[in-house]
Amino acid sequence: LAARGTKRAVRRWFNAMKKSIDAGIPVLWGIPGHMRLIIGYNKRNRSIIFSDSWGEGHEFKFNKLENAYKMSDSLHIITPKK
Repeated sequence: LAARGTKRAVRRWFNAMKKSIDAGIPVLWGIPGHMRLIIGYNKRNRSIIFSDSWGEGHEFKFNKLENAYKMSDSLHIITPKK
């Protein structure tokens, strides 16, 4: 993998997430001590759309791609069986 934070590393992170979202599969997004669910993205303004379990008002949030990458611990893609 490319060094953490490089443009190439961010692009690879985004492409892995984008592939899953485009297939209709949300992505579990691990950040320090917490999980969020990535449910979409906006390629034009380079942001992700996510849902957080913190309760009302956190169901539909945005974060810039570079910021989301920097705070990430992991991405988890659970592929459904056919």
